[in-house]
Amino acid sequence: MWRAARPRRPSIRALVAAPDGIDALWAWGSTDGRGVGFVDLERGWTLDHEDLADANISVISGLNQDYTGHGTAVLGEVLGVDNYLGIVGIAPAVTARVVSQWRTASDYQTAAAILSAIGTMRAGDVLLLEAQTTYSTVSGYLPVEVEEAVYDAIRAATDAGIIVVEAGGNGGIDLDTFQDTNGRQILNRASADFRDSGAILVGAGGAFAPHGRLSFSNFGSRIDCYAWGEDIQTTGDGWTGNARNSYTAQFGGTSGATPIVTGAAILLQSWARAQQQAYAPKDIRTLLADAALNTQSADPAVDRIGVMPNLRAIIERETQRLGRVAATAPALADAGKA
Repeated sequence: MWRAARPRRPSIRALVAAPDGIDALWAWGSTDGRGVGFVDLERGWTLDHEDLADANISVISGLNQDYTGHGTAVLGEVLGVDNYLGIVGIAPAVTARVVSQWRTASDYQTAAAILSAIGTMRAGDVLLLEAQTTYSTVSGYLPVEVEEAVYDAIRAATDAGIIVVEAGGNGGIDLDTFQDTNGRQILNRASADFRDSGAILVGAGGAFAPHGRLSFSNFGSRIDCYAWGEDIQTTGDGWTGNARNSYTAQFGGTSGATPIVTGAAILLQSWARAQQQAYAPKDIRTLLADAALNTQSADPAVDRIGVMPNLRAIIERETQRLGRVAATAPALADAGKA
């Protein structure tokens, strides 16, 4: 079993027990991300960073073109290598690749990047969408699935069994009130016009418990989970730098929160595969968004950013469930012969 050197640890609160963190430290006793494929979708990375190089991360398609410090920060949170440099990621044994929204030097297409990634992934793998977008009916950033082509691509991914984790966006917008150009409330779960891409949508809370929603985070019934969106320690500078030995303690936004939830999804799927099981996208989302298992925000009715994953609570509950299934299997088999 893998043992971590743990020299700095990315955003230590991600690793400790709830309600402060997602309890990755406890989960490391039985899972470390191995057996799961992971793809990060954005615009640029420093893949030869001293704390990422040994992960052998390859580019599926597109150009590694800009905002390299941002992509490097995201990768560090998820899979910073277990060495004696810098940090250790939440799921350091995951098999990682990246795909760029820059299809050429001048062609920028999120949907095309998603479809390219799908073609190389298998059911149960995890796709992280580190992107947000604007829309003509509202001022501020929105989740990328408001774009028709992107929604269709995400739906294709989740229909193929790929777990998609999507940044909720930094617009400070109540997504329940968002209307597309046809007047439809497509992000409002209570609306007849709601459409479900199957992705896990992530908001941002404060770094310390109780975690209140940060003002820039989008919110609403469509947000499934949150993690903190401030003061995250990770690789890179969080923006445009490309130094191979840079680190930051101030990464944030829903860009910083979403990799934490992604790391939780990877560890949970890795644990399941070690049990000869696998979770479908809807199962992972249900577990990570379960209010009875995970950490509520400071004021759920006001914050409306879902819950923060608690890996220990989820895995302990799932261990009991799988044990009950195994215990009843012989009796069911005998009943079938009667």
